[in-house]
Amino acid sequence: MKSNYSKLLLLALLAIFTLGSCEKDDNDSDKIIVKLGAQDNTSIGAFYSVSENKVYTQAEALNNQAKIDLLCFYENTDTHQNMTTISSPGANITGIFTDDNGDEYFTSWTTKNTSYFTLPATDLTVEQFDQLKDGDTVIASYYDETVTSGNRKAKVLVVDDIYAFKTQGGIYGLFKVVELSNPESESGWIKIEIKIASQSSI
Repeated sequence: MKSNYSKLLLLALLAIFTLGSCEKDDNDSDKIIVKLGAQDNTSIGAFYSVSENKVYTQAEALNNQAKIDLLCFYENTDTHQNMTTISSPGANITGIFTDDNGDEYFTSWTTKNTSYFTLPATDLTVEQFDQLKDGDTVIASYYDETVTSGNRKAKVLVVDDIYAFKTQGGIYGLFKVVELSNPESESGWIKIEIKIASQSSI
């Protein structure tokens, strides 16, 4: 009887250890996980600096214009069905962000970095994305240079979408959509995982 109890205790401890390991893997500290709020989200910033790996609120972004590479917004109007979108300040965004006076937010910006987005130049599955490591030289090759002008928006995003991007500063990377919250709202948020190419590969 005592032997059976010991075995049960050992199995229980093993199960706890296994579950704990899985949780740690899901929250790997080596991953670059970024959460961005849409334009009306009051608790999560919409603006992101790739070089700093830092999220800025709208007020903070105004004073750090040269650092902003990506931003998030939601748009569903008669003329634009972009839905949840990752873009950048230089993408000619109007009618989305307003200042304290209700005026167009970006009109006061003197530096509007433009990032470009393409679908990966070669097929890239979620499993293959997950196997890539931040800093891998091959990441730069997924940006499709044959798209002459590129796309200034990655729009209608859903979980597991993967895009390649190039910032105005010449940083190449990939992002995968991990999670969306309240995706049909200006106050929702998106969580993405980013992997950046080694600068020595460019």
